[in-house]
Amino acid sequence: MIIDGSVLRDYRNENNLTRDDLAKMVDLAPKTIQRIENGEPTKESTIKLIEDVLGIKLSVKDKFTEAQREAINYSKPNLKVLAGAGAGKTRVVEEIIAKKISEGMDPSELIVCTFTDKAALELRVRIQQRMKQLNGAVGVAEITLGTIHGICMRLLQEYTDKYGDYSVLETMKNIHFINRYYKQIEMGNIKKIGSTATMDRYFDTNRFLSICSILEENQVDFALVPNEIKIAYKNYRKLLNEYHYFDFSTIQSEFLHELREDQNFRNKLSEKIKLIIVDEFQDVNYLQNEIVKELSKMGIHVVVVGDADQAIYQF
Repeated sequence: MIIDGSVLRDYRNENNLTRDDLAKMVDLAPKTIQRIENGEPTKESTIKLIEDVLGIKLSVKDKFTEAQREAINYSKPNLKVLAGAGAGKTRVVEEIIAKKISEGMDPSELIVCTFTDKAALELRVRIQQRMKQLNGAVGVAEITLGTIHGICMRLLQEYTDKYGDYSVLETMKNIHFINRYYKQIEMGNIKKIGSTATMDRYFDTNRFLSICSILEENQVDFALVPNEIKIAYKNYRKLLNEYHYFDFSTIQSEFLHELREDQNFRNKLSEKIKLIIVDEFQDVNYLQNEIVKELSKMGIHVVVVGDADQAIYQF
């Protein structure tokens, strides 16, 4: 958001305040005050903070920068948005969604992936508020919005008949599951690196779960994986399936498998979903990236938003 910096500058001069003085009053850095006065892009929350503390109204010159407007009004099927922290990425996502719905897209045709459930909730509230300004927020609740694994679970259960009675093992329940079936999994046959000792129940369970996640979520050459790990991993997957459970990784790998192998499932999704937006795309792993690529191959339009400087993996 860009405001008329002269309003803040006039307030400061009228009250004989330096930038440092004003910064202390509103609990911001002096450089932030300088950027605002210079008409540089500023977060909406910062503008509101200054208005609330000082009791003044800052005149907005333009809600979006030229680059933000270009992203919001994109015309090609797919879009990649790269921007740093504080650049208004979430605001752009919110506006893209509002624009698509205002132009006639049914909210149920839209999937929005976030990195956490908290981020999903916050984004849903923001979209609702924005849509109320435009048309009364009709249908916003029908947007499929959440984490990638949560969305995969929802779509598997909604569009296939195979997983209706499956449930997800949260981390602690997952650890208890592995401990319970420690012998059947044959986790105790896995040797620890640099030692003749093998993995113990309870003590090494979380480590074993991490190994399974790595094997599930990444492009792995299984020829290089020790045989004891492959056997334990296979047994663990078999037990999950036997008891109709998913962990966070197997939800996504099973979803990708169904996308590639079940034409009926594929057809249902391509008929229903028109656009998928992935926020914090710099943090997706190989498996999640493959899911997005597969959806794109089906003709579903894709918007990814991220910051390469904050990447966990590679973006």
